[in-house]
Amino acid sequence: MSDTSQDGTMNLTDLNADERLALIGLVAQMVSADGEMSEEEMAELGQLGAEMGQDAFASAFEAQKSRFSSLDDAIDFASKIENQDAREMIHTCLVDMAQSDGLADEEAHIIRRVALMWGIASRAS
Repeated sequence: MSDTSQDGTMNLTDLNADERLALIGLVAQMVSADGEMSEEEMAELGQLGAEMGQDAFASAFEAQKSRFSSLDDAIDFASKIENQDAREMIHTCLVDMAQSDGLADEEAHIIRRVALMWGIASRAS
């Protein structure tokens, strides 16, 4: 049975291990980009974990800590993601996370880099 929603769109549970790692790595870099984690960002992370599944989220979160020491590391890894639906979902998650507490310049920069890399029209400006 597929976790894809009834309208055919992708859900977070549809992401494979590399796609989850790319998402969580980019989210972690973005959340730390402005130097603070707001209550809204904490709530978004909780929702992300609930939608992805706590075990999958925890596994990806632990893996990204040792895998990505910089934004460039996370972006380099994410550049290898080929599934366009996964790319768009990851981008949407980044935008939602950034906008949860007001879009900081540092967050917008990350979103633009990811959108440019994947050829996605960014909603963050």
